[in-house]
Amino acid sequence: MYQKFLAHMPDATRIGLTATPFRLKEGYIYGPGMMFDHLAYDLTSADNFNRLIEDGYLSDLTVKATAQKLSVEGVKTIGGDFNEKQLSAENDREEVTNACVQEIIAKGADRKKWLVFAIDIQHAQHVSDAMNACGVKTALLHSKMREDRDMLIRRFRDGEYRCLVNINILTTGFDVPDIDLVALLRPTKSPVLHVQTIGRGMRVAVGKSDCLILDFAGNISRLGPINRVHVRKKGKGGKGGVMAKECPQCAELVHLSVKVCPKCEHKFVFREKLTPKADLQEVIARKDRPRWFVVVDVKYRVIEKYNSPPMLMVTYLTAEGDKIREWCCIEHQNFAGVKAKQWMAKRGVDFHYTEEAFAHRGMIPNPKKILVDLSGRYPDIKETIFSRNSVQLALSQEA
Repeated sequence: MYQKFLAHMPDATRIGLTATPFRLKEGYIYGPGMMFDHLAYDLTSADNFNRLIEDGYLSDLTVKATAQKLSVEGVKTIGGDFNEKQLSAENDREEVTNACVQEIIAKGADRKKWLVFAIDIQHAQHVSDAMNACGVKTALLHSKMREDRDMLIRRFRDGEYRCLVNINILTTGFDVPDIDLVALLRPTKSPVLHVQTIGRGMRVAVGKSDCLILDFAGNISRLGPINRVHVRKKGKGGKGGVMAKECPQCAELVHLSVKVCPKCEHKFVFREKLTPKADLQEVIARKDRPRWFVVVDVKYRVIEKYNSPPMLMVTYLTAEGDKIREWCCIEHQNFAGVKAKQWMAKRGVDFHYTEEAFAHRGMIPNPKKILVDLSGRYPDIKETIFSRNSVQLALSQEA
């Protein structure tokens, strides 16, 4: 409607306000040939989004792996999303519905307001019936109901109903801040629908620490976390989803790069050349905080590259069994060379050539600890701590 309206005013200045600057078919709604020229201010980026949570404007989210998973095998795509009839035929089965309901009840035992998104009216009815049969007072909301929708929502808000089942009706303009569990029983390829459904649990409320997301539909795996959602560019395909792993201690779903579970502090064991299968993704892409590692040994190796000065590859072996590498570019003249001089100054050594440094590697003191940022593509060593005497010994040897 607004596109038709604005078409009659081609010279008008347009300002858009949205939490989802993308659409299922068009992709991003700004850029050349789109409705808006550019994105002026973005609070949906991973860091800004997380800051809104840290500052108390949005509720935190947590996601647990579900034993029951809805199937999209053989389901065709129509208009960019899964065919609703085929989705329902594949998943609206009594044994599947009962398994999902039992899992919601078990995992939501300490949650007080549940919001469930179903595939179609019939599926929603079956989910609602199963909930009520298990003693969970549940209301059903859909477009063809005769009851007063506002009254049902008010009764849900007031706590008369613990669970509210709907079919994509409550994706926008629905504000019940104390919803602390959202169950996704409707697989989708729509990044907008994905963000909007999960977003229903992000209102802050007194006594609410976070909202539990139970993704039976696999939407997080398919489309990514809601602050780093996979948006298909117009006219292009591509698969969404980012690989993740499940914490064996608390079942929290976290990104593959995470080494310590943020919920229970379980330490993951890393194996080299391990190729895990993509399953589900964390619901919010987190930026890992820098971590301290205890260094037990340091290895050096000279790396030769075509048409470039050699580099010194430094590998730190940690007490946890990790191998963390950094490169010292002694013979480079650019910023990498400046960093190499800083690296040597911290250690009280001064070399002019890479081979020279390698030959005298026994003079280079080993750090006790290193502070490492693991959020980027490569580990970034932010700080290094040496024993008090090691650098002094290196300086006296150099003298």
